[in-house]
Amino acid sequence: MQTNSKIQLPVTVHEENNGYLVKCPFFKDCEVRAETLDKALENIRDAIKTCIRDGNDYRIQKFCTIKKFHFRTVTIDEI
Repeated sequence: MQTNSKIQLPVTVHEENNGYLVKCPFFKDCEVRAETLDKALENIRDAIKTCIRDGNDYRIQKFCTIKKFHFRTVTIDEI
């Protein structure tokens, strides 16, 4: 029997000239870039799933020094 577990993790959203940079501070080097916010959030979900599957430790990283960013959460399911 397979159970679906969902977790919510914080991500930072940085608007750039050519789109968005989204990072998950709980995983080292877990970041994606995309032209649209929707695509960036979709991509960060996939990146987080990869980090979890690969057994990366949850490690709170220092937030980057970009002054303006938005804080969001994403829900990860079906790992």
